[in-house]
Amino acid sequence: MHSIYKPLLITVLGPTASGKTAFAARLAYFLDGEIISADSRQVYRKMDLGTGKDYSDYYVEGNLVPCHLIDIVDAGYKYSLFEYQRDFDKAWKDITGRGRQVVLCGGSGMYIESVLDSYQLVNVPHNEPLRKNLESKSDSELAGILSSFKKLHNISDTSCRKRLIRAIEIAEYSRTNPLAALPFPEFESIILGIDIDREHRRKRIT
Repeated sequence: MHSIYKPLLITVLGPTASGKTAFAARLAYFLDGEIISADSRQVYRKMDLGTGKDYSDYYVEGNLVPCHLIDIVDAGYKYSLFEYQRDFDKAWKDITGRGRQVVLCGGSGMYIESVLDSYQLVNVPHNEPLRKNLESKSDSELAGILSSFKKLHNISDTSCRKRLIRAIEIAEYSRTNPLAALPFPEFESIILGIDIDREHRRKRIT
């Protein structure tokens, strides 16, 4: 008989300098949990000041609350949303496997949405010869090429040139390769949003 129990994911979100990290840390501490960061800049090493890595916020009553997916790649590396989902899944399995509560904290809306909505992403490699060929074409020509495929990657792919080229790259790859999406964990979800008035937030940023 299979269990219908799903672990709980608590998400803490809010704007920069709203105090969400300190709140998430205290919440995780008192729930015997750990934090998974959902910040697209804090994944980079050494970029501490400009990305707001307030390491002191992770200390609660003198104890360090574990946080995952911070300082994991070097600056300049093009860390993708697919890679974030993959690394989130690894951290999730590690934390829940030890019976601890996961608190997702961010940050970056796309990262949070990719987790909460279980985006079905695939890891399509870059095709440099194809990209070079497409660069010489106009946006309308690119849109025509994309529409020639039976299945468009996403209607939003026509919103800018970079998206158009990437969508064609994905569509071309899918002709000869099966697109297997990452399996993603199932969970119950609670979302907590931090609200702060603009003037107070400005003072905190200063």
